[in-house]
Amino acid sequence: MTSLERALVALDAVHANDPVRVAVGDVGAPDDADGAAVPRELLHARTVTAWLRRLVVAPAPEQLLAASGSHLARWTFPRDAYPAGRAGYLRWRRAARAAHSVELSRILAECEVDADVAQRAAALVAKSSEADAAAAQAHEDALCLAFFELDAARVGTALGDRAGPVIERTRAKMSERALSMLADLPG
Repeated sequence: MTSLERALVALDAVHANDPVRVAVGDVGAPDDADGAAVPRELLHARTVTAWLRRLVVAPAPEQLLAASGSHLARWTFPRDAYPAGRAGYLRWRRAARAAHSVELSRILAECEVDADVAQRAAALVAKSSEADAAAAQAHEDALCLAFFELDAARVGTALGDRAGPVIERTRAKMSERALSMLADLPG
């Protein structure tokens, strides 16, 4: 098993600890589409990775690692631990991104992933200016497409009239190619 394969297995093992379960048959998941309940963040990692593979013909190892590690142990960073509203959300998101990046780096080091690959993966997750622009856009596109596939309906219900600006801000982060892929989503 390569260091990349070991790392992806290790990341899936972390995601498997997510206490929140979702029925994948309900959301058009790329794997396990038999309706079985799976850990939400495992589903998220697989969905982001599936979108990345549609966006990039041959994704680099750091892109695959970032796709899998972008929400690493997200359930340990509850949104409600931060103030309500956009400012609280942005604070939470920055803190979660930084923590995911640090934890990803730790796991990649344990799996003996090449240090340069690990650094690039962590930069993508942290949305650092050090990240390669094309890789960063593909990562953002995959995250946004996964959001629309998995979470947009729930967020829309939760936010009601305030959902419109959230959807528009998400769309504004996407490339033209990713925007065209939205048509592939049901609903």
